[in-house]
Amino acid sequence: MDGHRKIVKSAGRVFAVLEYFAEIMRPASAVEIRTHLDLPASSTSALLGSLVDLGYLHYDPRRRVYQPTIRVGFLGDGARTGGSLRSLLEDLKHQTRQLVVLGARCQLNAQYIQVVRASHSRPVRRGTLAPLTRTAVGLVLMSKIADPDISKLVTRINAAERPERRVPSSRLIEDIHAVREDGFAFCYGQVTPGVGAIGMPLPSPDDQPPIVLAVSGSGERFVEQRNDIVGAMRERIERYGHELRAGEASLS
Repeated sequence: MDGHRKIVKSAGRVFAVLEYFAEIMRPASAVEIRTHLDLPASSTSALLGSLVDLGYLHYDPRRRVYQPTIRVGFLGDGARTGGSLRSLLEDLKHQTRQLVVLGARCQLNAQYIQVVRASHSRPVRRGTLAPLTRTAVGLVLMSKIADPDISKLVTRINAAERPERRVPSSRLIEDIHAVREDGFAFCYGQVTPGVGAIGMPLPSPDDQPPIVLAVSGSGERFVEQRNDIVGAMRERIERYGHELRAGEASLS
């Protein structure tokens, strides 16, 4: 061999997109990205769509622009936001001794974009998809949506669900109103028997889609620790919010 390998086109294009965003540090349209990469429109559309589905890019349909999500920050140790969030997740794992995840919306699902496991917690992989309508992460994500839009979204989700898993939109909206009032969501046994989670919204820049922090556990002990876990999450989220605002101020 001559010491050189042929670069797989799709892999090279993915990193070219991410490097372009790192260079311009702002959202970009498909036309702009296509021009920069010198790609056919169909190839660019497929590439950007795949990165959106995987949770690495967010698409704003109103402005018709793409931008990296917070998940990209976890690809490198040097990312300021990613490093601060890693600290938050690790702190909560040690304090609660439970599974800690970050979740974001991915089409009709919630997606776990980062996972930190405790020694006894169940195996959950980063990238796992979870129901929007039956999980704490999903309820918090939906609490950021207007009620009429929630009804439309639930109709689409229920159409793809088996009958026993469908959730009436009226009941779901009641649950989401409670999430907005309480500041957190608690679900137990709605996806996996004996397993539950507590979810809270995480502060994020205005140009980023909502991110949810969740702590998940199983059994009666987890239910009994609910208030303590909620308190720990609120304290650590408040600290993270201060760190985020301080970082934004230093860049302005």
